[in-house]
Amino acid sequence: MREVIYRSRITGFQFDYALRVYFSRPYEEQHELRYIRIQSVFEIKVKGGEPQLVDPAAPVSAFPSLFKLRRAYACVSIEDSVLVIVSQDGEVELRVEPSDEYESWIIEQVNGGVIVCMPGGDIVRWSGEVA
Repeated sequence: MREVIYRSRITGFQFDYALRVYFSRPYEEQHELRYIRIQSVFEIKVKGGEPQLVDPAAPVSAFPSLFKLRRAYACVSIEDSVLVIVSQDGEVELRVEPSDEYESWIIEQVNGGVIVCMPGGDIVRWSGEVA
């Protein structure tokens, strides 16, 4: 099952033994996305090229492909525990598979909501609402 989480412009990246992908804030969206933190090896593919596996702790090899995603409009979706970020023009696709050892990705929303891919691929959601 494919669940579209967010559509927006990618505004930047941050590396700190993980990759954070930041997005602009379209105010018409119900759940604004603050960022996605990728903590496991991910695959990035530029149209017409071969897929490249990237360790977020050493992402230098992915800089040219990531640069193509920067400032692009993108669609963020979850497909059977796999996080997928695709540029609107289909030029670049980034995929993060679940890990058996640790949380492979975390989506943090502006409203405090969090979606996490737990070890083994289970998806856990926190609403961010205070009881």
